[in-house]
Order: sequence, then C-alpha cells, then structure tokens
Amino acid sequence: LSAEKALLEELANTLGKLPGVTINGAHEAPHVLNLSIPGIPTQNIINILQDAGICVSAGSACAKGHRSHTLTAMDLAPEVMDSSFRVSISRETTREELQTLIQVIEKDILPRI
Repeated sequence: LSAEKALLEELANTLGKLPGVTINGAHEAPHVLNLSIPGIPTQNIINILQDAGICVSAGSACAKGHRSHTLTAMDLAPEVMDSSFRVSISRETTREELQTLIQVIEKDILPRI
C-alpha cells in the first residue's frame, strides 16, 4: 500500500463518518477521492475551501463544467452530483494538510446544511 493510498483511505474513512458527507464510488484511484456534501453547491464548497488555502476540483475529472457522466452512471441523486468535488493527493501531501481539510469541512461547511 503506497503512502498516498494509505492517506487517501484514512481521509475517506474519516470523512465518511461525518454526517452529511457522502463518499462517491470505490475511490480505487490511489490519489483521488470524490465526495459530496448534499445541500451545498459544489462552487460554494470550493470557495470555502479556497478561502482556507485548500485547493480541490469540482465534480469529476470527466465532466468539467457539466454533470459527470460517470457520477450519473453510478445512479447518484442530482443533489449528490451537484455538490461533488475531488480531493487529489500526491507524495508531498501531509497528514496535517488533510486534517486541515477535515477541520474546515466540519467547522465551516457542514453547519451550512
């Protein structure tokens, strides 16, 4: 298990336990996690995270600016697709950076649901 995959698994497990957070798919890519916070539009999530110095991407890699055909094929509800975003990690990503992401989601995003 690579360091990136281990960090991604830890992130998915932690975020998946938070009420209001949905992990989309099996997150088998060793460096990408797609998740949603239904009730909050993707762009709002991105703006809050960017204000905290965290960069994520909207939706899925296959659908820049549109609903993802992959998320649609997974039969996800529209509100899940419309709040989806991707977290990508690299060998330079630290556990502390991911803890900051989790804290911002808990304190600044989830209360808005």
